[in-house]
Amino acid sequence: MGHAPMFADPDFAEFSQEIGLASLGASDKDIERLARCYWHSVEFGVCREDGQLKAYGAGLLSSFGELEYSCAPYRPAGDADEYPELLPWDPVVAAETDFPITTYQPTYFVAQNLADAKQRMRKFCESMNRPFYARYNSNTQGVWVDRAVALDEVHVGSRRAPPAPERLRRTALAEPPALRCAFRRRRALARTHGPPRVPHTRDMRAHAGPPSSPTDVDD
Repeated sequence: MGHAPMFADPDFAEFSQEIGLASLGASDKDIERLARCYWHSVEFGVCREDGQLKAYGAGLLSSFGELEYSCAPYRPAGDADEYPELLPWDPVVAAETDFPITTYQPTYFVAQNLADAKQRMRKFCESMNRPFYARYNSNTQGVWVDRAVALDEVHVGSRRAPPAPERLRRTALAEPPALRCAFRRRRALARTHGPPRVPHTRDMRAHAGPPSSPTDVDD
């Protein structure tokens, strides 16, 4: 089934967006922690509904065998005789829990519901130590940041971003609304004339999923 059907649910969509926003300006270590949270929720998350386990992760919805294995109250299920470990959804724990990629998951995190999962994820993201705090503005379809950000001072993990041209640097040092306008102008120019030959860190627009690796940087 993939992710697309679940994004029709506002809580699920905002949950995934929380992880994307938290990745902006995050360190390599925190990117890895966010990736684990993403895996244990958006990919293999489970929640309770009317006393029953229901899958909402795309990885489970795309695998009949693991869907049965993770949620069925009986055994054998999914050609397995053992039960998986079920833990309450806690991003702090999920962020430190590794996972296999070639077998059924030994552990699933169970949320009370998607709204509760989103609130817990938001609280976890807000606790991260980042150089700025970002929120998505649906009216402008851009990202609001709580302080002025100089593009040539933004770090991606332990690597320093290459300097931006003086024109962009002056704009970036202005108030956040000016920064948002600068990025919108850059995107408009890219659609008209092709992408600018300006190295940058990450596209500041919010995205639905986390980076695929701790070194995922747009060049």
